[in-house]
Amino acid sequence: MTGPVLARLGLAPTVGLGNAAKIQLRARAALRATHPDRTMPLIRVLGHHAQVFDVMQARPPADPEQRCWVYLGEDGQRDDTLAYRAPALAPGPRYNAVTAAAAIPVLEALLPGARPLRHSTAAPAGLPGGYPVSISDGSIALDLPPPRCLRG
Repeated sequence: MTGPVLARLGLAPTVGLGNAAKIQLRARAALRATHPDRTMPLIRVLGHHAQVFDVMQARPPADPEQRCWVYLGEDGQRDDTLAYRAPALAPGPRYNAVTAAAAIPVLEALLPGARPLRHSTAAPAGLPGGYPVSISDGSIALDLPPPRCLRG
């Protein structure tokens, strides 16, 4: 919730690093484990930092309404369980390594001359939670799935 607090102060971050991207990496790992030879589809995540611990622990909430939202491909096929299917990681310093792996593509995409990136990030423009974004030429824009997919 740091992004919205900073936004109220006129200090909204351009983009946050970590939470939604960590969920995206875990979903990608689960897909790779089941389909190692398949080209990875676009993965878009809408989530919140409160959901990351359960994702890292491969422990889906009992209430499906409490899960992060995972969308596959341009058409936004929803598969929320994908975020919870990678092997569980025990809490500890390795979470920092996952955060770094999730942050590096965003930092690289913000460099001058970088290739465009579609990724999920925390707090774009100070929004609460994490969203899919596109990063191109130093600009960040929301990259939400088609509206029909967002109806839960």
